[in-house]
Amino acid sequence: FNTWANSVLKVASKVFQVEDASNTEPTIATQYRLAPVKETNEPPLCEALSKIHKKNVVQSKLTKQSNLQSQTSDRKTLLVELDISQNKEALQYSPGDHVAVFPANSPAQVAAIIRRLTDAPPGGQLVRLEQSNEQAADGSYKWVTESQLPDVMSLERALTHYVDISSCPSQDVLEVLAQSANNNKEQQTLLKMVQNDEVYETWKLSRCPTLADTLALFPSVQVPAPVLLQHVPVLQPRYYSISSSP
Repeated sequence: FNTWANSVLKVASKVFQVEDASNTEPTIATQYRLAPVKETNEPPLCEALSKIHKKNVVQSKLTKQSNLQSQTSDRKTLLVELDISQNKEALQYSPGDHVAVFPANSPAQVAAIIRRLTDAPPGGQLVRLEQSNEQAADGSYKWVTESQLPDVMSLERALTHYVDISSCPSQDVLEVLAQSANNNKEQQTLLKMVQNDEVYETWKLSRCPTLADTLALFPSVQVPAPVLLQHVPVLQPRYYSISSSP
């Protein structure tokens, strides 16, 4: 199905004359940058997530998590209990509604990815993701902020809470990795997965690799930090049905 869906998307893009970003040649090293900011503190995490997802995000305490399936079952159904006593007014709900729980990426995966970035800012430095589509006659760029990510953030928080590094990289992300590969064999392997949906789906289903896993498979890849943040999708919340009454 996934191979068919990708093929349909590409055909539809041609029919409706939607530009296919994979056919462009972005100057990925200069199109994006992480610019230092004057602010000395990041915004509260819930405030930042609220702006990214356009939802009212509040902090709650996880009091219990258990698997409702038997130990012999290959299925997993989680029962999650949250203490919302500090946010009762903000969390108005009825039985059957859904609550969105925002996950965090593994610190080990975050550290592994940062080690592979070519221009990661110093740890804890606050930056803003900027991009430029205009170049002046003198070669300078006009930088603007056009990102879903907060205007003030550290790279560590962005990789932990804002972008999805735990899912298998998309073909668009693999193309970025291919452009950043210094080994021709690795580059060609990545491009083959970008250009061949069947090869990509086979690799994806057989390995289920995270972004860190993928970088480990292709050691010559050195990705500019702003390029990675621009192309990796936003980390999405997990939805749970509410079984209790208010």
